Amino acid sequence: MNKTLKNLFLVFVLAIGVIALTGCGKKDLSTYVGTYEKEFEKFVGDSEEDKNTVDAWTIILNEDGTGKSNRDDESYDADWSIDGDNFKFTEKFGPIKNEYTGTLKDGKIDMFNGDPKNDLTLEVVLNKK
Repeated sequence: MNKTLKNLFLVFVLAIGVIALTGCGKKDLSTYVGTYEKEFEKFVGDSEEDKNTVDAWTIILNEDGTGKSNRDDESYDADWSIDGDNFKFTEKFGPIKNEYTGTLKDGKIDMFNGDPKNDLTLEVVLNKK
């Protein structure tokens, strides 16, 4: 009987391990994948009338965490990640990186390229196409 209890305990521990490892798998990013178009951009300290809604800016998010940023008639490679609603987007210009942080929720990106409380920080809002 003692051996049976040990075997049951071992099976239980292995089952818990399998469940834990399954939960640690790669996050499904497919709900975020796609093209996002700029709604507006502005500096945090600017008024609502100062919103730039004219210049085109699209962001493409791929499922592998890479992407593209298309603006100013240029296309830049990018990386992105998400943790909950917290979104991070990094444009790459050779060795130079331009980092944005913000949120991605319900098909809307609201991101900043600095401290969102600083008047000189750029805020960009994009919507999923």
